[in-house]
Amino acid sequence: MARFIYKDDEWEKKFGVLPFHLNDKREVLVNPLWVQENIIAIELPILVGHKFQVNKMVAKDLTRIFTQIEQQGLDKYINVLDTNLNGGSYCPRWNVANKTKLSRHSWGCPFDLNPTANAFGTVGNMNTGIIKIFNDNGWAWFGDVGAKDPMHFEICRVA
Repeated sequence: MARFIYKDDEWEKKFGVLPFHLNDKREVLVNPLWVQENIIAIELPILVGHKFQVNKMVAKDLTRIFTQIEQQGLDKYINVLDTNLNGGSYCPRWNVANKTKLSRHSWGCPFDLNPTANAFGTVGNMNTGIIKIFNDNGWAWFGDVGAKDPMHFEICRVA
C-alpha cells in the first residue's frame, strides 16, 4: 500500500477551503462557525487528562492509532507531559517551512507527538514502532520527507 502526501489542491478537496482572516499581527483566525462544525475535543489513549482539538474526520484514526500504540507496549516511548503541553493537532497558523502557506494544523488534521525531542529541522528520536503504526493506518511521518519535522504525522492519500 503506497502512501502519498496530499498536494494542496487535493487537501482542500478532502478537508475544505479554510475560511480565515488575519488580525493586525498576521495571526490566522479561523471562522468560528467552521471550527464549531469541524473541530472536536477528544481524549486519546495514553495521553489521558488532556483533550486534544482535532478535525472530526481524523478523530477515529487517532483513537485507533493510540490504542494500537498502547496495545503494543510502545506507550513508554511517548512523553505524555510534553505532548499534552506542546503537541497535538488543531493550531491555526502559518506553515513553519513556508510562511506564505497555512499549516495543515489549521485544519486540525496532523498530529505532533513528543515535540521537544523531535523539533522541526532535527533528526529527532521517534520510535520506529510508533512510526510503523501511524504508517499502517494511512499516516505519513515527516521525519523523513522534505523539511525534517520528526514530531509531525499527517493523514495521507492511500493508493
